This record gives sequence, structure tokens and C-alpha cells, in this order.
Amino acid sequence: MRMSKEEWYQAWLHASPEWVDANMDDLVEEGYAPMGVGAPVTQEHVGYFQSVLPASVLHLWERFGFEGFGQGRWWFTDPFRWAPVVQAWLEGTPVPFPSQRWWCLARSAMGTMELWGEVSGPALTVEPVLGRVYPDSGSAGDMADPVMRERKGATTLVSASEDLDDDDTGVLVADWAIDNLGVLGADQVYGLTPAYCFTGRVSTSQVGIEDAVAHLVFLAQAQDHVLGPDFSSAAAQAAAGIAAGGPGTGGSGSDGTGGGPGGDGGPGDEGTGGPGRGRDAGALAGTAPLAQARGWAPHGPRRWSRRQRQCGRWWAGPRPQRWWWPGPWPRGRGFRFRPGGWGHVHPRAGWWAGGAGVGGVCCGA
Repeated sequence: MRMSKEEWYQAWLHASPEWVDANMDDLVEEGYAPMGVGAPVTQEHVGYFQSVLPASVLHLWERFGFEGFGQGRWWFTDPFRWAPVVQAWLEGTPVPFPSQRWWCLARSAMGTMELWGEVSGPALTVEPVLGRVYPDSGSAGDMADPVMRERKGATTLVSASEDLDDDDTGVLVADWAIDNLGVLGADQVYGLTPAYCFTGRVSTSQVGIEDAVAHLVFLAQAQDHVLGPDFSSAAAQAAAGIAAGGPGTGGSGSDGTGGGPGGDGGPGDEGTGGPGRGRDAGALAGTAPLAQARGWAPHGPRRWSRRQRQCGRWWAGPRPQRWWWPGPWPRGRGFRFRPGGWGHVHPRAGWWAGGAGVGGVCCGA
């Protein structure tokens, strides 16, 4: 049963179990139904992690176990079993956080991992296929707020990310693999052979089913670990620039869709500018009040989803239709600009900032 607007607000305000369940139910309704294969959470897990993770995470563990969703496109992971993969990827990687233990809480079909640090929270995303580790200082900074910490725990688990697509056809690798190779087990991933680090290409002809731990550890050993940009920091700077009426970090678009922060526009017809260096940055005045709303700036690097995530509960403005930008950031990570304005949706933080007076906070997580 759907909550009323006021019920939703109160649940969000306190990050209650009802709010956690409502977000999880949204994920299921969007096509990520549980597979019913999840291993149960043991007393060993509860005994250790009840003092390490938010109650929202343990609540979802109790409800689903270490379950797969959407025919294996997204998984709640057993942190103990994934510890060797996390160790392999963080060893020698200069992450900008204090020394601490990191745990994998969720992962995609191709092994993109959402890591939780015992000090910094959900502040790292690892993309083994591409050899990249993305920090998230915004989420780390939120850990001092107990309500934000609870929200982050829930949104880390319920914000499924999409994997790579085929360079030639644009078909999502996971979609093709499910149809042609079958659904994954909890200890499996779809892998590329030869690996992307050897070819620089993604093709469905390379895809096979691999043992998850062995394959992802191999990828950690086979390539350099690249520390990616901190999108939360860059977006916070853009937000501050918009609020002050000054320049931000955006590029100018020439494809009718605009540019992205720090990026250039694509080819095509002349388009509208994004925040900052964009040709028509003045059109963004309608977004200035958003900078004062807690939670409107993104709180972490995520593969931006083609599906609408956590928006439309309560916010000012129409829901965006698509958001992805195959621009300078690798493999489609980025932004989607709508005609007549600009916007950016962060699936985990659950926010949308739009130009020309369109925009608002939908959940503030």
C-alpha cells in the first residue's frame, strides 16, 4: 500500500523501516524482482555488522538475505565472501580516506561493487571491468549525521546500477547474457574474454559466465587501478557556483542536449549550455534555491541509470525521461540534458536539479 505524501515525508525524515521498505519495493516494481535464491544472513554476520553498518542495511538483509534481483542484474553480497575481491582491488590503490576495513555490500552482474568503509561509509565504487575506483567524499562526510547514515545504507542497496553495453550494438551486456547464456548464480559474474584491459572493447562475443571471486581478483592483478574523479566533490562545486550566480564547471553542448560538468558537448545542432562554462548559463537561475536544500548535491559516483530511480515521490517539476551521456567520462557515466534546461539525476542520492525553474529534491538521501 502506497504511503500518502505526509506519511512518506515523515518516513523519509526519520529514515524509518517503512521508508526503507518503500524504496526497496520501488526497485522491485521497476523490474528488479527478487530471485528467491538468497542465502540467509547468519548470526556471525549480525554479530559483527550490527556495530558497523546502519540498521537499514541489516533490515534489508533480514528481509531478503544475500539475494539476487532482476534475473541476477543486481545482488546483495555477503561481505565476508567478497572480502578477497575488495582486498585485491584496494591493495595499492591510494584512496583518499583514512585507513579502515572496506566491505562489499552490493554488486552488478559484471562485478561493479558498492563498498562500505567502517569509517567512511559508502564512499567507494569499484568497476573491475574498467579498472577504476571512484571515491565519494560527499557520502563520507554524511556519516556524522545518523539519519543520513541510515538513508545511505538503504540507498546503497536499492540503487541498482546498469553494466556496460556492446560497443557496436548498444545492447546492455547483462541483458544479452541473460537471454543467451542464462541467469547468474550468487557466485558468478558475466566476464569478458579477452578482458577489456587487453582489448579496449566490449562485445557480446566476448562474454561468458565466470566464477566471481576468481575473475574479479584476476582483473585486479591484470591491470593498473585508476582512481577516478570524485563526482560528489565536482557537483558540490557546481552547485555552489549556481547558488552564487557565478561560473560552475559545466561544458557547452552542441547536440541539442547540452554539456556536462567538466565535459564538452557532442556533435550535432547547437544546444543549450550546462552549468558554468555553458553558453546559456543564465538560464540556470531557477536552480539556485536548490543549493540550499539538503541532499540536492549528489553523494557518490554511480553508473547513471537509464531507469528512473527514486524520483517522483515528492518534488517540484516533471520527471526526467532519460539521463545518460556517452561523453568524455568513460562508458556512458554522466549526465543527460533535457531540451530547454539541464538536469542531473543521481540514482542513489535521489535528486534532480533542472534549469528554467524545473527541479527539486525528491528524497534528500
